[in-house]
Amino acid sequence: MLKKLNAGWQTGVAPLGYLNDKENKIIIKDPERFNLVRKMWDLMLTGNYTPPKILDIANNEWGFRTRKFKRIGGRPLSRSGIYKIFTSLFYAGIIENAGVQYQGAHEPMITLEEYDRVQILLGRKGKPRPKHHEFAFTGSIRCGVCGCLYTAETKRKLLRSGEIREYTYYHCTRRTTKIKCDQRYNIRAEDLDLMIEKEIEKYTILPEFLEWALEGLNKKNDKEIEDRTKVYEMQHKT
Repeated sequence: MLKKLNAGWQTGVAPLGYLNDKENKIIIKDPERFNLVRKMWDLMLTGNYTPPKILDIANNEWGFRTRKFKRIGGRPLSRSGIYKIFTSLFYAGIIENAGVQYQGAHEPMITLEEYDRVQILLGRKGKPRPKHHEFAFTGSIRCGVCGCLYTAETKRKLLRSGEIREYTYYHCTRRTTKIKCDQRYNIRAEDLDLMIEKEIEKYTILPEFLEWALEGLNKKNDKEIEDRTKVYEMQHKT
């Protein structure tokens, strides 16, 4: 199973809009339902339709029916089914299994940006696709009240225009019981950048120190190039 996941193919029954190609053991587009499911996403992305309303349109106006199997299927889409579609990363080309994500080899129905927007429209602001953020100053700044490190988080806001804006804030972790920290102020990343720039402007780097630092960096860079060259030569040695 792991080998198949690493190859980009989901195990089990394909989600609505897709079919299991049993001969080639891959997942392909369902010619009967792929475009209809995409239309459901399109309606949701407008921000003017709720999932129950889209469900009603799909079942009663489009005549949408689930895939027919031997004993199940061939019925209108259920309420849980519509929410399952709108919360599945599979449609954006990502396979999730046991908490691990794999890049799918199937044809995505939507983009990751469209998936993220729908999660916000659904009110799942804390549950969009996982992202790894690297913040410049985490681990470097401490709170002036309790001495704990500052951390950062990115919040997302859906504007009336439909655009999704991201804002990064820094704040105290307050991970101490020794001092009661009353620091509740969040600092926007842009404001913190300006504060640090103004502080740095107060200092002047002496020419001799700058020359010494640059010399050290150049030596380190030369050593890294030499090491990489040796590794390359060893890997391609015949």
